This record gives sequence, structure tokens and C-alpha cells, in this order.
Amino acid sequence: MVSYPRAGITAKDRERKMRTLQVPTSGGNAREFLRRGFAYPLDWSIRNRGPVKFLLHVGIFLSAYLGAYLVRFEFFIPVGYVPLIKGTLPFLLLSKAIAFAVFRLYRGWWRYVSLRDVLPIVAGCTLGTALFAAADFLVLTHLSIPRSIYAIDWGLCLLLVLAARFVIRFGRETLGQRRLRQDADRRVLVVGAGAAGQMIVREIRENPSLGMIGVGFVDDDRAKIGTRIDGVPVLGNHVDIAAVCEEHGVDEIIVAIPSASPSRLRHLLGHCKDVRAEARILPGVGDLIDGKVSVRALRNVDLEDLLGRDPVALDVDLLHRHIAGRTVMVTGAAGSIGSELCRQIARLAPGRLVLFEIAESPLFDFEMELREKFPTLDLVPVIGDVRDRARVEEAMRAYRPAVVFHAAAYKHVPMMEIHPVEAVK
Repeated sequence: MVSYPRAGITAKDRERKMRTLQVPTSGGNAREFLRRGFAYPLDWSIRNRGPVKFLLHVGIFLSAYLGAYLVRFEFFIPVGYVPLIKGTLPFLLLSKAIAFAVFRLYRGWWRYVSLRDVLPIVAGCTLGTALFAAADFLVLTHLSIPRSIYAIDWGLCLLLVLAARFVIRFGRETLGQRRLRQDADRRVLVVGAGAAGQMIVREIRENPSLGMIGVGFVDDDRAKIGTRIDGVPVLGNHVDIAAVCEEHGVDEIIVAIPSASPSRLRHLLGHCKDVRAEARILPGVGDLIDGKVSVRALRNVDLEDLLGRDPVALDVDLLHRHIAGRTVMVTGAAGSIGSELCRQIARLAPGRLVLFEIAESPLFDFEMELREKFPTLDLVPVIGDVRDRARVEEAMRAYRPAVVFHAAAYKHVPMMEIHPVEAVK
């Protein structure tokens, strides 16, 4: 190792120091160098956002006041007005600072600024101008400020304050979000361009962690088709869902119409069944009564959404008294309806559950499922055909069920219409 006695450092230390001071020349390294260079001041600004906001507003007040004189005198301020500007500037800054403090305009997150913030800003600018004018008439009697300066200063101050806020929000929602988006994000089509749909799209745009990209709306309002709502295009009506999904590579369809009736929901989802995209819906109006519409409230389509009526509410106490501790037999126990009946009966603690079924493999699989879920339940699997009178009587004599649920039947109506003899038998 070669050393440098005069500098007191080794060759390795010298090389490391040179690499630290060297500005990278390649594109990626240069961007990384700039990112690191801006990291500290950016972090400092975030930690001290209160003082930074105050100083930014002071800069805006100063710029608007000087700009008012430039506009008033066609961008050439006469030399005689320079002492006037210097003498009145402290009073202007103090008046505007007090007015903005009254309306708490130094607080809040500018990246969430909206139209609701405009009115307090207008009020702050107006109060600041009024305080400055009062100081002019009561204190600065030896100075004569042109009356047009008040109006021009008010307008420029308002524009600059609004611009600062909306530029920050625009930068966060566009430049920042584009950098965070990934190729694996799901492409989302929103059905319904109303208030709920707009809130869904806004949350998708502002929250990249959801892993979604809003590609557009579909809506039945002809006046909206071809327009852009909150920056997102309305691509057609519900009849165009399949074509829009194919054209834009949609991965997920969100039905954002909480007030949709079951019949309309069935109609909308009918246009979604032939596309590969997954369809999800928002809860009904009753579930959204607090006004909170969120992507996290989305759920898969439930059968109850399509019934067209409210589901029947069961009297659980009555059922428990009717079944608990008694022997219950279910025919067709491993079928679609019979199996669900058995699951619900098992929760009511029957003394014994007799599973009467003609298909041995489905019965075996279902018996294993119930024994895993209800290990203390007395289960009796019975192979038999409800059309075999002797076998049914044998099972009744052996287990003497107090309650029988008969679910053994053909249930595929279109198929049974083709084979009516089997259905009757």
C-alpha cells in the first residue's frame, strides 16, 4: 500500500474521497447523484414545513407587491417610487402575515388542496389588503400609494398563492405518481361516472399502493360520453363494456353505482360476463350512508345483490330449539343444497346428524369436511336411494330421526326439461 505521509491518508482513502467528490457522468448515476443532493434539503423542508410555508408566503407577498408596481408603470418603476416601496413594504408584509394567520392559511397539506380552500384564501388576501390600506391612511400619511396598487396587489397575491398550492398538488398527482406506478398495476374500468365513481378514480390516482390504474369510465349519460371527468375519459356506455375492456386491456371492472337496483345490476353484470376482467361492486347506499366511498369497500358480487328482494332472515333461536340435541336426517346430504343444510344444522348442535346420500364419493368427502369442522358432532353417513322404499324405512327404523330435511332431487331445470321421465321418477 502506497502512503501519503504529508496528507496523512492512504492511497485507498484518497481514492474513496475522490469517488465521493466526483460528479457521475452517466444518465442513471447522474440522476442518483442529483437525488442524493436534493434529499437533505427536501427532508429538512418536510420536517420544518411550518416555517417553510411562512417564508414562502412572505416571498409571495413581496413578489405580488413589486409586481403590482411593475404592472402599474408598464414594467418600468420610476426612481421616485423606490423610497415609497421601501417605506411601505414592512407594513404590507405585516398586514398580509396577520391576515393569513387569522384564516390559518399557513396550515394544511397543500397536496390535498381543493376548491374548498379558495374561499379562505380570497378572504385572507382581502383582509391583508384592507389592513394595509388602513395602515396607509392612519400611519403612512406622509406617503401616497397609487390606489390602483391595492387592486393589482390583491389580484397578483391571490393568483400566486393559489398557483403555489395547485402546482404542488399537480406535481404530486402527476409527476410523483407516474414515477411510482408499476407495470404490474391492474388496469381498472369504472362503471358509473357519478360521485361514487369519481371518488374511486380519485383514490386510485392518489394512492399508488393500491396497485391500480384508472383507464376510464363507462356511463349511460350520453352527455358524458367522450368527455373527461377528473382527468379520466368516459369511453362509452354499458353496452360498450366488452369492447372497452378488449381495447384497453382492462383487468378489473368496478361497478360504482351504489343506488343500482338488483335488476339493473344484473343487466350491467351481464355485459361483464364475457370479458376476462374481474367484476367488483360497491356496497349499497345503506352501507355508504356515512358518505365514505373507498376502494377498500369494494367486494365481489354476492347472490343477494341479484335477488331483487331482501333475503329471508331466519329465526335462529327457534331453529336451535327445534334441532339442538335431536336426531336430524338430511337426504341428498352431499348435494349442493343438502350440504349447505348440513353445515347450518351442524352449527345448531344436533344430537346426531344422519347423512343420507346415493353418491358414495361425494358423501365420503363431505363427511371428512364435517368431521374436521365439527369434531364433536355425531355423524352417521348412510348410502341409499330415496326411491328405494325399503332402504329408507330401514334407515328410519335404525336412527329414528326427529326431523328430516329432504334435499335429494334433480335441480338442474333445463336438463330435467330434456329428461322429464327421470325428473318425475
